[in-house]
Parts: sequence; C-alpha cells; structure tokens
Amino acid sequence: LTRWISETFNSFKYRSSNMNIVVASRMYKYPSSLCERLSNEIGQPKLQFIEPLNLQNDLKGQELLAKCEILLPTVSSLSLCVKYLTDKLKWIHMSSAGVREIFTNKDFLNYLHKYPHNNVLITRQSYATQMTSYCLGYILGREYHVDYFKDLQKQRVFEKKPRRLSINLTVGVLGVGDNGTHLAVACRHLGFRTIGLSSTTKQAEGFDEVYPGDLETVLKESDFVVNVLPDHDKTKDLLSGNVLSACSIKKPLFINIGRGTIIDESSVLKALDSKWISHAVLDVFNEEPLPTDSLLWDRDDVTITPHMAGGNLDDEGAEIIIHSFKRNLDLYLNNKQLPLVVDMKKGY
Repeated sequence: LTRWISETFNSFKYRSSNMNIVVASRMYKYPSSLCERLSNEIGQPKLQFIEPLNLQNDLKGQELLAKCEILLPTVSSLSLCVKYLTDKLKWIHMSSAGVREIFTNKDFLNYLHKYPHNNVLITRQSYATQMTSYCLGYILGREYHVDYFKDLQKQRVFEKKPRRLSINLTVGVLGVGDNGTHLAVACRHLGFRTIGLSSTTKQAEGFDEVYPGDLETVLKESDFVVNVLPDHDKTKDLLSGNVLSACSIKKPLFINIGRGTIIDESSVLKALDSKWISHAVLDVFNEEPLPTDSLLWDRDDVTITPHMAGGNLDDEGAEIIIHSFKRNLDLYLNNKQLPLVVDMKKGY
C-alpha cells in the first residue's frame, strides 16, 4: 500500500509543491490511519492537519487556513474554520456524503458572499460502494432466509424453504445519483430488475426504468424500496402519511440509507401496522441517536443500525476519504472536471 501511494503521488509532488492542503476533521486523531501515512508520503507543507476545536487559540492553525488552497473538513469543522478562510481557498472536499448543513451555515454563506469571484469548488464524499454492500446484505439475507434458517439450526431441523428468483424481483431506488446508480448496477448484475425515482432524469446507469416524479409507480412495482435521497426541502416527509400505501400489493422490504427526514416515525409504524411494507431496515432517523423511548426499538419487523451504512470515520473511513481525495486531486491538478460537485443553487 505504501509503495502504491508513493508511486501515485510522485507525479503530484512537483505540480503541487507550493500548494497548501489543510485537513480539518477527526481523521487526524487516528495515528495508524492512511491519513498519517499519506501525509508522510506527500511531505510538508502540502498536507497539514489541524484540530478544529482548538482553532480559537491555535495561531498556527489560523495561519494555515488563511493560506490554504484546498480544505478537507467535516460539516461541523467547516463552521469552525470558515472565519479564518481567505480568497486563497479554491476547493473544499467535504468528508461527508450529506452536505445539507452548509446551505444553512450563515458564516459559510457570508464567506461565499464576501468573495463572490473566487468561485470556490465544493465536492462531497462518496460512500456508494459501502452503502451498496449494506443494502445487498439485507436484500439477499431476506431472500435467502438467513434468520429463518438460523432458527431452524437452533431446533436442529434440516428443512428447505423455497426462495424467490432475483429475475422475478424488482428493486426500486429513490434517487438515481451516485449512490443510486451504484446500487442499481450491482442489483442488475445479480439479475434484479431495477427502477428508479428521479426529479427530471429519464435514464440513468444501471436502471431498467427511471420514473421522473412518479413515486407511486416506483412504490407499486417494487419488491424492495431503497431510499438514497439527500436531505432537501423537496424530499422532507416525501414518504410520510399514507404514501407507502402504494406498496400494499407487494409489501416490500423498505430500506432507508438516505436521510431520516424522508419519513416520520409514526408513518413508518403505520406502514408496518397496515402491512403496506413487510419490514423496515432503518439506518437514518429524524433524531440521532434514536431516543431510547422510540417505539421502533421493540419491533420485530424493524432493523435498526446506527447511521453506519456508509462506514465510520475510523481507520477504514479515513482510507475511503483519502483515496477519493487522491483521485480528485489528480483531476484538480490537471484542470479536469471533478465528480460529485455540490451545486449551491440546487441545494445538494
């Protein structure tokens, strides 16, 4: 791994010799992470790590931010860093997939207004591979009756149970962006039919059909409904109320790895009690951590995970972020289009 990193970044060293890159996130806390190894490969002052919480008393950190051209923050650390940023900043690579908070961050919006001609490029992180693996785990686990056979094992019963063929099943994905297309491509490789909900797009990679704005059709036709939509005014409570009644014929497994704001808790419970959906796999919630008095905890037809479908910001998470940044840095240095650019006008 070290050799690979060294060879990859050797080509960058000359071009980026005067470039200041600042990492302002929890990643720096992991001494064994790829961040530190990568920092050693690049050499100083190209990659600098700062502690966002100590910035008020950290003159060196303030100076680094004032000179930095590229910033790698989290959503929360951006709020702490923004007051020290100048017009030298050209690119922000967010370490999260969801960036809703930056659109309501007054300090950051004031910064953009202060330097209107700076045209700061903002990109977000992709966790599409990890989120696809998460979804496939639950989809395939259901179809292969993992829990059922575990119970039979405890009873010492050797008995088959029929399963459905993937070629006869449809995976409906709400959102056909980066996460949605990754999931659709993987599902199609396994034989599933894939349909997607978009706002305006009529075609997307990996999808057999895409229905712009036609949520009801996607819900009616799906044996599995997966939400990957971001937090946005247009997606808030999109599935709340009686919307999931459209699922009543096929009674799909519902997986939410997008944002909890897509549906309120009472609507999830109503959909389950009404048998509109057969089971809910929930990784995101309106309130996190999920309160201990939530009715969701005691449901056998609910699976709860702690917002981890995309991975955690530990050694593994840091590796994902740095690999992504490395690829983007190559594009940036060669004046090429970067993926997952945040559109401040659209809100995502």
